[in-house]
Amino acid sequence: MRRMSFFGRPWLVVAALAISVFLSTSVSRASTVTYSLEWGAGNWQLFGESSPGDNAGLQFVAVWLNNVDLPVDLQLPVSIANFGGTLVEAFTQFRDDLSPFGGSQNLTGAGAVYNFGQSAGSLLAPPGSHTFVQQNYDAKLLVAQGTYGGAAPAFGNVDARVYDSNSGFTVHTPTLNTVVVPLSVPEPSTGVIAIIALLAWGNRARGRRR
Repeated sequence: MRRMSFFGRPWLVVAALAISVFLSTSVSRASTVTYSLEWGAGNWQLFGESSPGDNAGLQFVAVWLNNVDLPVDLQLPVSIANFGGTLVEAFTQFRDDLSPFGGSQNLTGAGAVYNFGQSAGSLLAPPGSHTFVQQNYDAKLLVAQGTYGGAAPAFGNVDARVYDSNSGFTVHTPTLNTVVVPLSVPEPSTGVIAIIALLAWGNRARGRRR
């Protein structure tokens, strides 16, 4: 299936954001979306979480990352009908794996899935042959993953929209947070010290047996 380019065309970004604003009941809410970037040993993963109780989960995701290899492995959940390649549920619109990467759920309500970034769940498996991206997802939603070389991955700009409630199709702009989590990787000096200590212990143990 041919990748649908979205964020590479700025006028489409403007159009999508304008639609979100137009359908919003307000432009500012107490809700919060937090993006967490976990990286180490040449690999990274990006997660999205939406605060519970004041919204109904992620509807639109857009993330700029620096120092990562492109294209990324976009993991936003979606159900794809194999016959004709139609995207039928979840993040079906404007999917792109370049930086910025992300996607959107359909604001007309077709195929909407609520509570992404708040609770775990599974996309429906309707009759017929279907392919899925992340059919089974966690409350801490995996957005994308990939590799990097050299400098550590870092956030550029981020954006998001969340549903107002799980019974409608209006959205609003949450407060946005970003968190960077370097995964624990022993530094070379630490590894060398550990090896020396292990060798010293081995020599001492052999000396006692003589």
